[in-house]
Amino acid sequence: MLHLRLLHQYNTHTVQSFTDAFQLEGFKSEVLRLEVPSLAFQHHYLMDALLSITLLHLASTDPSPDLPVTTYRDRALRQLRHQVENVSADNARPVFMASLLLSVTALAADRHTGYEGIWLTNWLAMAIGPRIMIDGQRKHVSLRPTPLRRVPLKHAAPVAIPLDLEDALRMDEDDEDWEFREDLQRAASGIGRLFGSLVCPTCDSCVAFKVRSWPFVFVSSKFVDMARQLRPRALIVMSYYLPFFHWFPKVWLYDDVAILEMEKISAAVGSEWAAPLAAPEVAVRVKDTSLLKDFLLGLVSRECLQDEKSFEGFI
Repeated sequence: MLHLRLLHQYNTHTVQSFTDAFQLEGFKSEVLRLEVPSLAFQHHYLMDALLSITLLHLASTDPSPDLPVTTYRDRALRQLRHQVENVSADNARPVFMASLLLSVTALAADRHTGYEGIWLTNWLAMAIGPRIMIDGQRKHVSLRPTPLRRVPLKHAAPVAIPLDLEDALRMDEDDEDWEFREDLQRAASGIGRLFGSLVCPTCDSCVAFKVRSWPFVFVSSKFVDMARQLRPRALIVMSYYLPFFHWFPKVWLYDDVAILEMEKISAAVGSEWAAPLAAPEVAVRVKDTSLLKDFLLGLVSRECLQDEKSFEGFI
């Protein structure tokens, strides 16, 4: 009976919550509503992923201690790890779908399971999976044509890394983070592009899209490893991403993420790194969009925002 209840919940409510939150149209909505359930009946790990995200949605809207929130997700993750190692033309698409569903709901999963670590590290790790698989999948299966983006990502805009973040990333060759400097700098350059998008007139409608794209475009597996090891520089980079959760959809997937994660990051890095964390600690508590933009832009060099010769595309 629980399976039937969850399948009904998925088709009538959960899919709609994704469609509304991410403004999905056309085949993207159809994939969630029709193709995912169809393939789920053929691939158990995808069915477990579907049931998992539906349980999380149900727990977020109608909390009940009797809901087995972790059961299906844990099973889906175990099976998915095995499938990823054996991707073929037969399983490439359902593997990708399961990976995407689990990554999108990673933050909500950590919240409802009471995970005490930094949720963002798991979310970033899960986000890397679908990104890597997009290229790998092309070897095995033809993807549906993707409509032209309504969001321009290649137009030139400022790359304005906050000054305190730049200071935190400076290091000598004998620093223990030296071997990871390129991973740190790439993640920080993505943060700089998010800050720059706040002043670009053509970006007004696409800040949210760019914010959601940051993990997929700028975060490496080495960066995630650093974050999981609680290395301060990686956590500080992440702290400057947290204020941009203001531009995420106000839905069950992201409830209270920014403030809760900032508190955990502050506790993890210690007083030695308090200075670069001071600004994002304030920013995550600003609720007004206009005030938040002004505050964030006050953290970067004005020259970076005005020197058009240094502007770059998001990707």
